[in-house]
Amino acid sequence: MAPKKGGGRTVSSKTPTPAAGYRVLPFNGPAGSSGRAQNAASHQTDPCTPDNSDTEGASTAVLPVVLSPVKRRQRKKDDSVKALSDIDAWSYSDDEIIDASFAGLKSPAYAHFDITLKRLTEDNGEPKELVFIFTCKTDPAGHSAHRRPRKKTSSGTGNLVAGMNACLKRQGLDLVVVSASASTIPYSPENHRTLIALRCAANMRPYNSVQDPLYAAEVEMLRPGTKIPDPTTVSRDVQLLYQEISKCVCQYFKNLGNAIHLAVDGWTAPITASFLGVVLIWSEQGEIHRIILEFIRLKKKHTGQYLAQCIADCLKRYGIAHL
Repeated sequence: MAPKKGGGRTVSSKTPTPAAGYRVLPFNGPAGSSGRAQNAASHQTDPCTPDNSDTEGASTAVLPVVLSPVKRRQRKKDDSVKALSDIDAWSYSDDEIIDASFAGLKSPAYAHFDITLKRLTEDNGEPKELVFIFTCKTDPAGHSAHRRPRKKTSSGTGNLVAGMNACLKRQGLDLVVVSASASTIPYSPENHRTLIALRCAANMRPYNSVQDPLYAAEVEMLRPGTKIPDPTTVSRDVQLLYQEISKCVCQYFKNLGNAIHLAVDGWTAPITASFLGVVLIWSEQGEIHRIILEFIRLKKKHTGQYLAQCIADCLKRYGIAHL
């Protein structure tokens, strides 16, 4: 018997520029295995799904967040602004100057930083110089900001790359660069576990799929001696990824400068378990993006007040309830 799909409703909200992204691996979760992780509702600081059992005291697995890919923002190229001197470009907005300067520049180093513009003036207040400030997105407290005069934008990214690599190394992270012609992720046990967890979550694969003899044969053929994690380890990794990715999603929407639309949809499973899907939709540079923010297990009668409270609690966990 197929699930019955309920109707939806939409709400508009607005927030303060998303961090253009790169994928960071590996995932350094602890090895191991205690089955499903404890319910995330006990961690009040993490934006995770609350207890989703039929009884308030029971504890079951947390459904992972499913993300639609968000494309990196494409800067609008404007050679006319880029060719101007600092004084002549002074009247343009910060965003126009930044977009004109970095349009078409594809170094992965730029994705590691938030780029802002500082306007230096003479003692009498007259325009003097435009300087770009590169602030680390992942560890701004431990990674000092880089400065570069606007007219030296094309002088190379050596210092930015060195700073980025040192920052990632300090955090125990690796930068995965995806080119147009190939996508290569270097092997490590952590990277392998991360890919397995993501595959299970994104493609609805059972955790015990790693015990498939043909999968084990494929892994052994490609990299002899590779250890395949136990299903309980995969389950634990998925829960840890859910908690960490939820924090990134929370920060992303805090920094987003466009309007956000909220859509909700009710679902009833054959076993009478009811869920409320919370979806966020927004536009960026003329493109529509969508994310399934959360699936909420409904435990009470579906009154308007109860549904509104569930949605409000979800938005509060992600730090966007005030919008």
